[in-house]
Amino acid sequence: MNLAVKLMQKFKDRDTQNKLKGYRDKAELIRKRNLEAWDDQRLKAESLRLKKEAESGTPLDELLVDAYALVCEAAKRKLGLQPYDVQIMAAIALHERFVIEQQYRRRKNALCCYACLSKCADRRRRSCAHF
Repeated sequence: MNLAVKLMQKFKDRDTQNKLKGYRDKAELIRKRNLEAWDDQRLKAESLRLKKEAESGTPLDELLVDAYALVCEAAKRKLGLQPYDVQIMAAIALHERFVIEQQYRRRKNALCCYACLSKCADRRRRSCAHF
């Protein structure tokens, strides 16, 4: 491998590590939003509030932590599934329009729910998500 290729690989690796750190930080914020004490009515009210904010023009990136924390709690209550941090990080990457690949087959569909939530909530652009 010549020097230019090695140098480009080094920059690419550094950029990837910076992105992963940002995803880890957001996943940590999502985990810190502890919604276990909330009852179902409060979760529904929060869901409606987020929907109204998305429809009124609030950028989806600003609603991401609250929305994903809400989906984590709903998945835990209704499906009995607690998503792993890696799944949350992958969902954030999907939200940011990156292609992701997971090594394991189990629970890949769960992370797609997060990305679908954020894309389908953006009715201003008439966006939709398929997986």
